[in-house]
Amino acid sequence: MGVNLTTSNKETANKSDVLFLAKLLQYRPAPKVMRCMTNTPVVVREGATVYATGTHADVEDGKLLEQLMASVGFCTEVEEDLIDAVTGLSGSGPAYAFTALDALADGGVKMGLPRRLAVRLGAQALLGAAKMLLDSEQHPGQLKDNVELQSLADQEKISPAAIKKTTLDQVLQQPGVAGGVATTGVGTKGGISLFNNKHPGAKKS
Repeated sequence: MGVNLTTSNKETANKSDVLFLAKLLQYRPAPKVMRCMTNTPVVVREGATVYATGTHADVEDGKLLEQLMASVGFCTEVEEDLIDAVTGLSGSGPAYAFTALDALADGGVKMGLPRRLAVRLGAQALLGAAKMLLDSEQHPGQLKDNVELQSLADQEKISPAAIKKTTLDQVLQQPGVAGGVATTGVGTKGGISLFNNKHPGAKKS
């Protein structure tokens, strides 16, 4: 999946599977313009999409958009001022997952596994973990504690706390995310909580 640049509206229409059209607000009274943020897994119908109906769109308009985007994954409505935070979380989330998968595969290769098999096993582990979380609705910390961290995790000295901090820092560094970041991209001025309550049984590293 790539990005192609063109100045031709005709070429854009010809090469696009789906087109979202919106006129500039000043050219139409009470325009029904909705803001939407999705992510790349929509190409395999496992995307995560949020939308805000804006000032003039009504409930039925939102339902129509939700029905459309639900065909390629999860879709829900949020307040418009939360969309920037979603951009940092689920919008960029696949990149963090791929980075974690790459690290898992590297560990497997160091232990003698073929690269292709290491990537496949790591991907299946992430896929299965995500499904367990969505199906059980348990706190991620509880599910983590249910896994006996050994073998690759111990030998490669993977620190769950370090992974969590690094990922959270990256989410917070996305442009426009609530809380803000330093202009250098190092550290944060503020923060957001991905979960309201910490898992009571979470262990400190």
